[in-house]
Amino acid sequence: MKSSVSSFWIGWLLAVLVINIAIGLSATFGIESYLWKWHQDGVATALWGETGFTDEVRAYRSWVMSIFGPTLMAWAIALIYITLKPFAAGERWAWICISTSLLAWFIPDTIYSVFQGVWINVVFNGFGFGAILLPLIATRKTFWS
Repeated sequence: MKSSVSSFWIGWLLAVLVINIAIGLSATFGIESYLWKWHQDGVATALWGETGFTDEVRAYRSWVMSIFGPTLMAWAIALIYITLKPFAAGERWAWICISTSLLAWFIPDTIYSVFQGVWINVVFNGFGFGAILLPLIATRKTFWS
């Protein structure tokens, strides 16, 4: 018989996923804002050795972020449903789905960031990865016992 998952960890995952939706929205519509300056200055410094972007790079970056943000939001929305229903019910496939989607994002994104020397993104990824990995580790026995 399946056991249900702790409401604490369900709440944790839901909070992290809602934050991902907010990050996606802010990346889509606010990449030029002060909110993202720390990240974008780190990217520029890593790639060009100085902060700031040319008009052409700024236009490209805005476009890239306008498709990255909704992709992040779509992923988070799908995982919210999975968290609320099958994950909460202790269905093993839901734990596997969240875990594999987390790894499918984190591994290539972080490896590419390391190869490009964009350490600010490696750190940013680490926080996001850890925030979702923690409840997966904490609930593992629920799904694998």
